[in-house]
Amino acid sequence: MKKSGLAVMAVMVMTTTGVWAGDAPDKTAKKGNKAEKELAVQEMTITGTVTKMETKKKDGTPMMTWFRLVDEAGSEVRVPKGKIEEFVGCKVKVTGEGYTLEKKTKSMRAFKTITAIEKLQDAVVPAVPAQ
Repeated sequence: MKKSGLAVMAVMVMTTTGVWAGDAPDKTAKKGNKAEKELAVQEMTITGTVTKMETKKKDGTPMMTWFRLVDEAGSEVRVPKGKIEEFVGCKVKVTGEGYTLEKKTKSMRAFKTITAIEKLQDAVVPAVPAQ
């Protein structure tokens, strides 16, 4: 009796979960595929000041470095490393292909590739008063 009761119970569990019926849930459909989430790349031209950002390890050595372009409105656009390093602190006009990534409460803009960088002027650095 115990064996037949366990067999009946196993059959009931398998049919209710869909294992036996062939209705196995597709776990990949819920998460989404990276190919489906490909970003829409578009032509972008932004004018702003190039800033260098660093995260450091506990001992003070740089761990990661990235560059951002801050426009007049204060919004930041991430810029790939490369030619932009020589323009840190300068006001530039950057043209290239980029994307906007929408998150729950905010969005992030970034350049994927840069086609042209035009230096407009050096950023104004406030003078230190003489004492």
